[in-house]
Amino acid sequence: MTPASTQYMDALGRANKVRLARSEVKHQLRDGSLSVEEALEHPAVQTMPVGLLLEAQQRWGAIKVRRALGRLRYRVPPVVVSELRNVGDLTDRERAAIVRACGESTR
Repeated sequence: MTPASTQYMDALGRANKVRLARSEVKHQLRDGSLSVEEALEHPAVQTMPVGLLLEAQQRWGAIKVRRALGRLRYRVPPVVVSELRNVGDLTDRERAAIVRACGESTR
């Protein structure tokens, strides 16, 4: 095996570990054993888009995510978060606003 193929296999192994960890977080979020706040702090989802993480909640789809994030723009002060933005790039204020928006949408 060449060093390049070893490096390639190592990268594939790391990518598979990340995929499995993300899948586990999404399953826990869907069945309610993990809150949105806890999911936003999980290290495995820091490079994942916000929209995909929020869609993992039970009875949430792309439209509900878009509406919840869109409502944040009309708050005072406004919070603008794209559903394509990575979770790790969010500020504490944006994370708190997303948690509040998810709580309001389930009522």
